[in-house]
Order: sequence, then structure tokens, then C-alpha cells
Amino acid sequence: MHVNKLSKLAIGVIFSSSFCLILSFLLSSISVIQNKSFGDGLSEEQLPPFTMDDKQVVLYTKVSPSIMTTHNTQDRFIEVRLIDYETEETVQNVTYLIVLEKDNHQLIKDLFSSELGPLRIKVEPHGNFSKITNFTSHKYGIWYTQSGNITIQGPILLDSGLYHLSIKVMGLAGANHAINNTNIQTIINDKNIPKFDTWLSIADQISNYLIYNDTNYNVTVISYYDKIKDIKIIPKDRIFIWEVPFDWNVSRIINQSIIVHQEIKIPQSLSNDGRFFGYNATVNNLPVGGRSVAVDPFSSKNYTTIHLLLNKQEIVEFIKQHKINTTDKVMLFTVSSSPRRILDSSKDLVTDSGGIYISLALIPNKLEQNTSSTLYLKFLNAEDNSPLSADVTYSIKITDDSGNSVIERSGQTALFNQTGSQEIMLPRKGTYGLQIIVEGLSPLSTDSLDTSRNGIARGYLVVG
Repeated sequence: MHVNKLSKLAIGVIFSSSFCLILSFLLSSISVIQNKSFGDGLSEEQLPPFTMDDKQVVLYTKVSPSIMTTHNTQDRFIEVRLIDYETEETVQNVTYLIVLEKDNHQLIKDLFSSELGPLRIKVEPHGNFSKITNFTSHKYGIWYTQSGNITIQGPILLDSGLYHLSIKVMGLAGANHAINNTNIQTIINDKNIPKFDTWLSIADQISNYLIYNDTNYNVTVISYYDKIKDIKIIPKDRIFIWEVPFDWNVSRIINQSIIVHQEIKIPQSLSNDGRFFGYNATVNNLPVGGRSVAVDPFSSKNYTTIHLLLNKQEIVEFIKQHKINTTDKVMLFTVSSSPRRILDSSKDLVTDSGGIYISLALIPNKLEQNTSSTLYLKFLNAEDNSPLSADVTYSIKITDDSGNSVIERSGQTALFNQTGSQEIMLPRKGTYGLQIIVEGLSPLSTDSLDTSRNGIARGYLVVG
């Protein structure tokens, strides 16, 4: 197994529902290597190492499920875990200050101390008031748990949009350590305590009707980043327009990981042949394409789904063109259709979460029916095309133009710094749907699986 050391720290923070979430009683020496970390529109993060009580530690956070919607109010979970960077063991008796906000409105602000170290907060979103249950004791303003489990009930994570999660690692002593109410606020407000910020999203979904040739067509847009402001449709040209809030401040962007994922479902009956149709996309009137646009006409008999996937590198490039008014605070999307068929097999794919870029190559480079070919897969970091320091476990699925599975293989492996390969043979000419599902990264010197970067990449295989 080959993976970078931090990959094996994927043990994390879980927030579960329809969503895309700490006090030392002895503040001995806290020196911070990097005391702020930022993520935007993500569900899991592994934060940079910092020094606390003379040891290097790493904080891992996760929200699950990774994609949430307002239509599903199942329980959510937040988990945080502090890990010793050198020994890779979980740090015990950790106290955390957790603050959750949306639109500058505070939803959670509490101190939680876990004897085991990991903290798992179950959020039951309902009702008009908040209540904390399933704890061991409440002392000096700290919710103490021996098991690491806490439940919060209330009107939390019910609304779609972007949430700000702030975590302070307050220290490494348990809640039974002597402390009094007079110094809690002083400790909480101490600017020297390492603070980590992340932004997490509950998906927003809006449907609208396009009237075209006296027929109603339902068009649905899903934002896995922030709330959709509006959908506008230009029927004659079949152009779809919507926007979401976005802060174009470049100094903010370069200091955090960002994935902006949008999805639009368009009836296949709008395309000339009922299935294959070209789509163009822009962001703030600048064209996007290639691996940033994934068109999926295979997963549904009635709809073609277009995924727009923008990472930090692409967003920074937009800003460098000096054609975006960064004071607008919106990201404006347009998707339009054009009558062109898919002529070539995909060469570049990006997963819809986890930020993994997959470079594809075919030998021979043109597929022929009932002829064996080899598909080569190289897994890289989408942000800068650098190699993944990991073995990658993945599945592959190939479907025909009716959505029927032709090839389906799970548990495949691409070894560290090597290219994965798949022998394929497709029965007839035409265009096939391709899905590469990342199932996990294998950490160095262990058999555990890091699932924090799992996701699906979509593309095509064309048989001539």
C-alpha cells in the first residue's frame, strides 16, 4: 500500500442527512503552524498539522451524507477527531468549541469534551427549539461525553445553502479538570487558540417549466454549493440561466479548497434525436468546457444531466482574465444546447466530489465493435494535476445508449504512481456511458481505507 501519511487520517467528522459541520483546561504551550484552514462547499476535510501541548496533531472533519437536500430530513452527523501526527493514534480527552452559522445566524455554539477523543454529534433537525441530549454530564458550560456521542435536536441544517462551521481545539484535558465559569469566556476568546473554518453545503433544488413548441418541459437545477437565486429559460434558444452567491475575493480563494458543483436535468425529448445533444456552458459569461462539464444522458430514460464542476484552479483562472466583476458576489451559470453528436471517447474526467482528476487513454485509440481494447486510467489531484500519493480503489461501469449495463466491475485497484488498466470489448457501434467510481484511497503501511475523497467521474466511450 502506498499513500501519504495524512491520507490514513481519514477517520472523521460525520454529519448525516440530506445535506452537500474545542478548551483546554490547561492552556499550556499552543504554537500553531497554521491556525486556520478553509474549505468551501466540501463535506470532509483533513486540516493541516499544528502543535499543541508539544505534540503535532491533525484535525479531521467530515459531514455526512456528503450530499444533502432540503427534501430529506434524516438525521445528520458531525464528527471531529484529533490525531497525533507522529503516532497516527487518536488523541483522547479533547475539548472542542464548535460553532455552526448560516447567513450570520448562530445555530450552534457549545463546548464539547470527549473522553475517547473523537466527537460525534448527531443532529436531529426538527422543532422550533434546540435541546442537547445523550451526554454524560454538563459542567462549567461544557457538554461532557465518555462515549464521544452527543445529540442535538432542533431547527438546524433544515435550510439549503452554505453553512460556516468553526472548530477550536481548546485543549487536551477532560471536562472533569478544575475550571470555573468566570474564565470560560476568556479562554474561548483567546486569539492564540487554533481555529479551523470550513464551509459546508446543503443542496438546493429548483424546478421550472420550459414551454417549447406548445409543450411543457420540466427542467431541474441542483446546487451543491449554495442557494439558487432563480432559473431563467430562453425557450427559443433553449438556454438555461441561474446563479448562486459566491465571494470572488481572490485572497480568500487561494487560501482554501473549493469545489462548486452544479447540476441541471434537461428532458431528453428536447434534443433532436432524443438522446445525444451537445451542451455549452459559461460562468459569468466566460466559457467552460472539457473536464469541467460532464454530460450524462445514460442514467435516466427521460433526462440528460449536465454536471458543472469548478475547482479552485479554474476559478482563479477566471479572475486572472479580468473579465469578471468580483464585486458582484454571484456565480452566474448558463447552459445552452447545440446540435452535435459525441464523436470521441473522453480523455479527461473529474469526480463530482473529492477533487480527483482521471486521465484516460485507449490502446488502440479508436474503439471498434467486438474488438478487445485496453483503457488506461491515471488518478491525479484535480487542483494541480499532481500525482495522488495513494493506491486507488475504484469501480468501472459502462452502459449502452439505453442505460443498460454492458461492463460493471468493482474493487479495482490503481497502485501508487502507476496507471490502472481495464480490458474492454463493446458489442456494437455507438456511444456508451462511462462511470469511474472512486471507492477509497489506501494509506501507507495500513490496510485501512480513506473514503474522504470518494466520488463519481462521468464520460463516454465511442465505438466507430
